[in-house]
Amino acid sequence: MKQLIVKGKELGYYAGVFDGHGGWQTAEYAKKNLHVYVENELDKLANLKDTLTEEDYKIAIENAFDQIEAEFINFSKEAIQKGFPNAGCVGACALVTIVSGSKLYVASAGDCRACKINKLINSSNTKSR
Repeated sequence: MKQLIVKGKELGYYAGVFDGHGGWQTAEYAKKNLHVYVENELDKLANLKDTLTEEDYKIAIENAFDQIEAEFINFSKEAIQKGFPNAGCVGACALVTIVSGSKLYVASAGDCRACKINKLINSSNTKSR
């Protein structure tokens, strides 16, 4: 989990789960960079207005995903041109959440899903089997 800070102000928290398909490279790249791109996108939007809206968070997340995809496609093309054809055979799925105030933003790419649970169960009331 990473803290999101834009213009010196804490906006909330970011967490992501990434799973490589055909290799670890895409997942690792997204893990290291996606949160940075989300912060950069939020920073750009924050420079245009005083308060970020729900739509701003959605735009920032979508733009960050698009940037990761475009960069990795370019990276793969370069690797293929240098004689590494398997670079075009890797990918990743991603599940990202951002908690800001009382809002929860969730985004996914690939074959991953998220569930929101609204009720905590007291473990002392559960029966063990």
